[in-house]
Order: sequence, then structure tokens, then C-alpha cells
Amino acid sequence: MPPSTRIRSWNRTHTSIIEQVLVPQTEIADRTEREVAADMAARYWAAPGDERAPIALSVNSVALDRLIDPRVAVGERGGALLQTLIAQMGDAFENARVRTDLALVQARDIAGFLACPTFLSAHELLVAPDATRRKHRQAIDVHTDGNTVCIHMTTTYTDNEAQPAPKPRTSSTWR
Repeated sequence: MPPSTRIRSWNRTHTSIIEQVLVPQTEIADRTEREVAADMAARYWAAPGDERAPIALSVNSVALDRLIDPRVAVGERGGALLQTLIAQMGDAFENARVRTDLALVQARDIAGFLACPTFLSAHELLVAPDATRRKHRQAIDVHTDGNTVCIHMTTTYTDNEAQPAPKPRTSSTWR
């Protein structure tokens, strides 16, 4: 059976208590690939007039501008990123001897988390509120090793009264 064009839906009748709590909060159930792709485009590419994207993304230490062909049309970038993530993770899972159908479903679910506002802001629960600082930059590196996917999130903060940051260099890799 070919993979569906929807993110895997959640079956409420056969779930554990933890799934009943976590799944609705992760917002990946019943979202089409088009919706996930649109969210990815908004999070990982700069809006017109902005100098940088809200989140700097790299996959296996490859920066986004090298991962996705820059000639891809603006409206298709999120979809290209989603398909690239699914393909890379799915291949890694298959190479680790995960069945192809399961590998694609797992890869699609994990890629969907990268467009999930609840998942992307989960770290904020670990930061004590501080009116003297604000979020400066967020970066995510997705690393696949066999059937293991690690998502490393880094968030930097700056003082509210700090001088505006100097204009970034033209480098595409944020460190």
C-alpha cells in the first residue's frame, strides 16, 4: 500500500494514557502534508523583507540552503523540505532494517514535529521568565544515525537593553 498524503491520524480508542495526553498537544494528528509544509516554510525561511529565518535549521550538519536547492520556488520550499526530511530519515531507517512502510510513517511523523508549534516551544517551559531578556535566535540540528533521530535545539537570549546586533555576515551557516 502506498503511503498516504496525510500525516498519520491518531486513533483515540486504542491509545495509552500518555498518548491521550501528549498527542493532542503535539498537533501532528490530522494535518495534511500541505499544512505541515506551509508551517515549515514559515519557520525555516525568512519572510520577505526579513534578513533571517525565525529558526536556523540544519540536517546532519548540512545547512538548509545546501539541503534544499535555492532554485525551488518560494511557495514550494516547505514541501521540498518535508519530502527531503522524510526521504533522508526513511532511508536511514530502512538501512537500519526497519520495514519500508513503517520507516516512511515514522519519518513522516518525526518530520511533522519540526512544524509543530508546541514541540518547537517546549524548551520555553525550562526557562524561568525574565523580563530583562528576550529570545535572540533559535537553531535546530536534526541528526539521523541508523534508526535514531536526535533533534538538538539551541536558543540564545539577549538583554532587552542591548544594542541591536550588528548586521549578520553573508554566511549561511549560523553558529
